[in-house]
Amino acid sequence: MKKLAIAVVIAAIGWCGLAQVSAAVLLVVDSNGNEVPAVGPWPIEPVHVAFESGPQGEMTIGSDEAPPTFPNNIPTGTRGYGGMYLKLVDSGATSVPVTFTLEGHGDAVFNNNFVVTGCPINWSTATTPVNTTVTCSLPTNQLIPFTFTPNPNPANGTAVNNGIVTPPNTLTPGGNGRPTLNAPWSQPVFSLFDVSQTLLNRGNAFWIGLSDGGGGPPDFDMQDMVIIISVPRVPPAPVPTLSPIGAMILAMFLGVMAIGFLGTRRNIG
Repeated sequence: MKKLAIAVVIAAIGWCGLAQVSAAVLLVVDSNGNEVPAVGPWPIEPVHVAFESGPQGEMTIGSDEAPPTFPNNIPTGTRGYGGMYLKLVDSGATSVPVTFTLEGHGDAVFNNNFVVTGCPINWSTATTPVNTTVTCSLPTNQLIPFTFTPNPNPANGTAVNNGIVTPPNTLTPGGNGRPTLNAPWSQPVFSLFDVSQTLLNRGNAFWIGLSDGGGGPPDFDMQDMVIIISVPRVPPAPVPTLSPIGAMILAMFLGVMAIGFLGTRRNIG
């Protein structure tokens, strides 16, 4: 029995066919890097104070810029966060594939711009086709490094927004670009909405909705430029399988057992 136990332990060493599973998730965090709670209240539109509404920036989208102008809009009543940040977290990988899709824009007359550092993404509402999709590898446990710049090149030469990130990003490196509130620009803002509308403050896919402030307050439909950002969902746990070395050890173990069994039968006979 002792020999049998030792053999079983040795064979078990080969039981290592479990692949490492990525557990990437997107978190909504505040400027200090703390995950915000998935609780209300959820007002219809954010208060014009640093893009925030409520203690954690909770908000609900208030209007719907419908098709055919904008077929892939964010539905009225979708709950999310204004003035918060989006962080990529994974406990088992240093980088993961992140997919960005331009869903389009509503009635925006500005040539809004969306850039992701570390990705070939420099999209604008005037020239980038709807449904443009790019997947790139981004470092985990950092903010998704995107920036919105509403109307960087207007016809009259006056920028509506200078693209400065305010307040300064405290979660270096990387950072989500929150447009400046400094006068004389309007009050553009992006908001974050969990596509599944389940946990709200974390998930595998989020709408990033920009309100460029061009219509003047209250212009908080968050559909002047809409991006979907997603990370792979955790696949089902793989079935354990024997590694080649483990299979060889197990075969040897079974062979030894068979020889022992035959020897015992001969002694009995």
